[in-house]
Amino acid sequence: MNIFTYVINFVLLLVALAITLMLGDLVRAFRERQLISLHWLVPVWVLLIIAWQFQLLWGAFELHKLQKDWTALEFGLLIGLTLILCVACRLIVPGRAVQESLGVQSHDSAESAFERFRFNGKWAIACLAIYFFCAYLINIFLFDLGIYNPNNVEDLALAVLLVLLICSKKPSYWILGTALFALASVVGIVVLSPAHYAN
Repeated sequence: MNIFTYVINFVLLLVALAITLMLGDLVRAFRERQLISLHWLVPVWVLLIIAWQFQLLWGAFELHKLQKDWTALEFGLLIGLTLILCVACRLIVPGRAVQESLGVQSHDSAESAFERFRFNGKWAIACLAIYFFCAYLINIFLFDLGIYNPNNVEDLALAVLLVLLICSKKPSYWILGTALFALASVVGIVVLSPAHYAN
């Protein structure tokens, strides 16, 4: 077993723990649905974050084919990207503390459910934006992808889309932004695999 295998196992452990905790948060929110209504955007973003966790893992398993020798800095960048997604996992599902801080009553409206989602959800999505921006820079640094390489520009475009989404307050903008991000994610998860970088 080489050092790359150890680091990949650590990445796998981090991702598994983050997804387990996020799904636990989602189950808790479902059980408390009589006390706190859950906006439908929450499970959509949970699925999107899981999809990008999967893409990160799949990409990490392919990395040894592209680069045989790894430095501590390069491993640190990989772990850093993983941790950013882990933080997004923990922030996306709102909890009871959010309800109390926003002063929401037990039987609240769809509007207050959306505001509760935005309260921490915007920070989870900010983590995703940071993840894509860092991935854009890492692709330039590690894989010598050009600034305007289509495989790399996708990361930057996703980061910009998420920043625009964070700045919006209207539910309709969030719905549109989520739909666009979901569509771009389907394309991105296929295109952003490291196996495509060598082509």
